[in-house]
Amino acid sequence: MQQASLFPMIRQELLRLLNGYIDAKPLLNEIDSYVAPPELGNRAGVLGAMVLAEHIYRNPSARIGAPLAGEDAWR
Repeated sequence: MQQASLFPMIRQELLRLLNGYIDAKPLLNEIDSYVAPPELGNRAGVLGAMVLAEHIYRNPSARIGAPLAGEDAWR
């Protein structure tokens, strides 16, 4: 995310939406570590896609993704 100035607003809105529903002290006291920019910066998406592609290449029978409607298990 190139708009680092949005993170404080996102954190504030998250806490507002949670409205006390989650009473986890680490989340509430250290929200900056939960809602944070990716450490890989603008390369996070591309590098993540490359890792997934390499995983499939090395493990052709691997299945990745959430179950589709009507499926019982993760792929």
